[in-house]
Amino acid sequence: MMKFRGLNKLQSGKLVLLFLFILPIIYCKGQFNSSMDSLAPKITFQHDTLDYGIIPRNSNPFRYIKFSNTGKEPLLISVFGDVVIPVKYPKEPIGPRQSAEIKISYPTDKVGPFVNFIAINSNANPPQKIIYVKGWVLHAEAGASQK
Repeated sequence: MMKFRGLNKLQSGKLVLLFLFILPIIYCKGQFNSSMDSLAPKITFQHDTLDYGIIPRNSNPFRYIKFSNTGKEPLLISVFGDVVIPVKYPKEPIGPRQSAEIKISYPTDKVGPFVNFIAINSNANPPQKIIYVKGWVLHAEAGASQK
């Protein structure tokens, strides 16, 4: 039996038994969590950034972020946009191997470059995903002819 400095034989034995008892519990917990992760929903996005590009003032403000549930359980999401960006997203569960989209509306009457974000919270692992929204609104009006 191992002997630890400063501990008598009884205390050493108790310590070894404690390690032998706790080690399998820690191992089993890890196995349980990894098996639960394989069943969890998984959210997959086509892109991490939504790029409006260079657009004229007052042009179409709507864009869509497409995503899929590549997991094995239904996916639930909630989306929080920056104060500037209103968003619409599916409130019902997205089933395994199904896709959906989030509708973004950036106010294109504001001239200049912009970088904002939306936070997507879900029951997937990891539970939060940040999508950046960027672009540049030109001063020229949409539909105006340039000379």
